[in-house]
Amino acid sequence: MNDQDERFFFSSLLGLLAESVPLEVAAERVAQLLERLFAPARVEIWLAGKQGRLSRVNWSAQPRGELGQYKLELGRAGWLLLESPEALGPARLRQLERCCQVAAGPLATLFQQEESRAQIARLEERQQRLETESNWFQHCLALMQGGEQLLDGRRVLEQLTPLTLEAFPSDGLVLGRATKAGWQTEALHGSEASVPVELWQRCLDYGKVIHFEDLGPTRFGAAMPGVTGLTVAPLAFSLGVLCRYSLGDAGESSRRLRNFELAAQLLGYLLKIGQLHGEVAEAYRALQESELQRAGAVKLAAIGQIAAGVAHEMNTPLASVKLTLDGVARDAGLSPTSQKTLKLAQQSVLRCQEVARELLSFSREASKKHRFAVDLQEAVRRAVHLSEKWAQSRQVELRA
Repeated sequence: MNDQDERFFFSSLLGLLAESVPLEVAAERVAQLLERLFAPARVEIWLAGKQGRLSRVNWSAQPRGELGQYKLELGRAGWLLLESPEALGPARLRQLERCCQVAAGPLATLFQQEESRAQIARLEERQQRLETESNWFQHCLALMQGGEQLLDGRRVLEQLTPLTLEAFPSDGLVLGRATKAGWQTEALHGSEASVPVELWQRCLDYGKVIHFEDLGPTRFGAAMPGVTGLTVAPLAFSLGVLCRYSLGDAGESSRRLRNFELAAQLLGYLLKIGQLHGEVAEAYRALQESELQRAGAVKLAAIGQIAAGVAHEMNTPLASVKLTLDGVARDAGLSPTSQKTLKLAQQSVLRCQEVARELLSFSREASKKHRFAVDLQEAVRRAVHLSEKWAQSRQVELRA
């Protein structure tokens, strides 16, 4: 390799920096340049420990130069490996070392740039996750101040499920509710995986999140074939669990697991509020029905008291009318027509007295505070008797 070849090599390295090519492309071009300068040698660059086509040689130990195998460090970028049919002479070896020293700078710069870009990408991804998780919690807090939306558990699930999947991406999201009759499952996203109930119950008993990065080797793996990662978090008030599973990489940081646990707790609070609202609404409806029945009973009691008072006031004049009619009936000089009319009047007075007695009897029984046996047939007979004239006037037939 002469001076012209070295200048060509140096100018090519400067061109790599000017083009801002990816590190792997730059390493491949440097290897091609060195193969051209040190032909017929084969050159490869291992970036950050990655091995390539020369991996058949044990490069973990320092190779022996007399066999034509050379390993030179390229700073943080990695290693340069050269395999030649014959050993390089001292001059050629110095040229190779000089080329490696010159190439190490641009490759290390590109390596640092790629590391910086990767770190920026990781920070941006983390920032995006924090924003989505923050949005999730803010939406939960907004729901807790949302009035009617907060009172419907179904609407809460419909609004939170998309946000939960955005904040905590997964292939499946299952809600398990603990009831007296057993566990009830609802697939919020994906298929309803057959998560072992034992795992759900254990999570609920401990009150802590349970996470598997690789479910396959565990004894629960057979129950959920194909599932790699599984996270189960308890809901607040021991209402149940929120379960998410993935079919691929399931690595999670402790912070995200804690946030998922907090998300499940908040979901439990929201569902509990909806449940309490339902119970209060049901109790209020029962109270309204009870008040209506009580109002009806009070109204009937008032009517009964009025009717009893009217019947009591009617008894004295009816007795006087009956005595008068009885006296008139003893007169032997009445015509047959008058006798017939008098008999009808006596029957009407008797019926009025009987109705008054029935009303007084009902009023006395309603005022008693203790329980007593009732003859249903007699009660029905008396009720029909009281309503007989009213039914006849409306052409209604009553049978007892």
